[in-house]
Amino acid sequence: MILLRSYEFRDELQWMHTSAVLAMLANVNRGKNSRPYEWSDFNPYASSRKKSTSPKITAKHNQLFDKMSQALNRKDG
Repeated sequence: MILLRSYEFRDELQWMHTSAVLAMLANVNRGKNSRPYEWSDFNPYASSRKKSTSPKITAKHNQLFDKMSQALNRKDG
């Protein structure tokens, strides 16, 4: 579970960088009368922050994770 969150965090950081570069390129090439672009215009995570769509982890999920962890530990040990 921690590893999954780590990948999600890394992906979000990479999108922050990419969207900042895209916003800069768009602003350099925009017309004089058009509005300036922001990084959030190009970031797919920007709109998901406002409304959380991530699944909620329940006690049932935690029990399942514990059973999986125990099964893996038995195979290793």
